[in-house]
Amino acid sequence: MGNGLMDQLLKAGVVDKKKANRAKQQKRDQAKKGQNKDEAQARAREIERQRKEKAERDRALNRERQQAQEEKAKLAQIQQLIEAHRIDRKDAEIPYHFNHGDRIPSILVTEAMRVQLMRDKLRLVLWKEQYELLPRPAADQIMERDASIVVVPDQREMTEEEAQAYEDFPIPDDLMW
Repeated sequence: MGNGLMDQLLKAGVVDKKKANRAKQQKRDQAKKGQNKDEAQARAREIERQRKEKAERDRALNRERQQAQEEKAKLAQIQQLIEAHRIDRKDAEIPYHFNHGDRIPSILVTEAMRVQLMRDKLRLVLWKEQYELLPRPAADQIMERDASIVVVPDQREMTEEEAQAYEDFPIPDDLMW
């Protein structure tokens, strides 16, 4: 039970065996091409999907690299600002205590530095596990880059109840702690 029409044409002598085989081959090739087109399209879609995923991974990696470079540049700027504006404390003899988080560290300062610290003309900066004194404008520039290393003095105002509780106990002008 082959190809009915083809068998009839062969028996009638209209086509020879060679032409019949060539026609069968062309028919098979066309069927394969149709199948290959579907496979090729599926393969092309898969390749496109993989290319998009790789592009997304590359973009994410580039963003991470760029953020790391920006962070490194920011730290270099902070270090440059600290080194350029650091106030020398070699003649300092007066301990200055301050709040930093949940600790109360102290540094040695001169009387002029202590007054400037109290008037908020100087700020403390924690850099490489050491406190440094900087003028307020330089500390503000550092704060723009990384606010976590600048020690901001406690500017909390007393409530009326607290103020009334301490009203009878004036603070002496020469008190240092």
